[in-house]
Amino acid sequence: MAGTIPLDPRVKMISAQEIKKMLDSKVDFLLADVNPRDRYDKHHIKGAIFVEYETAARWFIQNNVPKDKKIVLYCENTMCTSSPIVSNKLVKLGYTDVSEFSEGIQGWMKTGYGWEGADKK
Repeated sequence: MAGTIPLDPRVKMISAQEIKKMLDSKVDFLLADVNPRDRYDKHHIKGAIFVEYETAARWFIQNNVPKDKKIVLYCENTMCTSSPIVSNKLVKLGYTDVSEFSEGIQGWMKTGYGWEGADKK
């Protein structure tokens, strides 16, 4: 469960450490921040792209993201429901490798890994 949204059992949970390892190893995956644009601009995980929450499912389809592409989604924190909702929508659309980073950007910032944006560290 992420926030108050039950996750589809096909959605995998992922940790900050796993994401960091994938970034450092240059694993080919799509890291998507579904926070509001102003929050993304303020702070996001280096390498993450902004995907508008309200149109996220359509964005993946319109951008021809392969159904087997490794996708990691996150939002603000464990109480945020945006990324769990998008994760559930994507697996229902047939995406087969969707992961949810439930701690979100706040959890990432606590690790000390650093981030990009106006609050860059």
